[in-house]
Amino acid sequence: MLVKSNARQSLQIQRLHGECSRLLSENLDLRGQILNLETQLEESHARRVADHALEIKSKLEAQFAEMASVLATLGVEPPRKRHSPPVLIRRRVAKTRVFPSATSPPRSKSRTMPQDSEALAFKEGRLPPISENKSYPRATLRQVNFSSCYAATRLG
Repeated sequence: MLVKSNARQSLQIQRLHGECSRLLSENLDLRGQILNLETQLEESHARRVADHALEIKSKLEAQFAEMASVLATLGVEPPRKRHSPPVLIRRRVAKTRVFPSATSPPRSKSRTMPQDSEALAFKEGRLPPISENKSYPRATLRQVNFSSCYAATRLG
């Protein structure tokens, strides 16, 4: 009976040793898989960081190129606006003119300029400009009798 129980226990111990070695090998396999997954995760994180860094780099390069073009134009003078005709045309025009007053701007244009500036000031919410050396009185919205205003303030 002792021999049978020893044999049974010996078989059970061998079976447990086999199961223990199987579990140890499975544990090693799982640890290897964990290490592989961790390295993949680190690589994918590093790849995402690198992709993001490359994206930012390309945006910065575009902005630097734009700034360089702006800086390149800073020292350049803008092209001059032509207010008078070229020299050849000016000679022809000078020959055809009879009166020296023809060089001044037309009177209709000079009369409308103050009205245009007043209209522009009104649109912008400013007071209209007061031109110097006006030969006529300023037009107001209503006529105010300042002497009656002065008398009213003295009485009140």
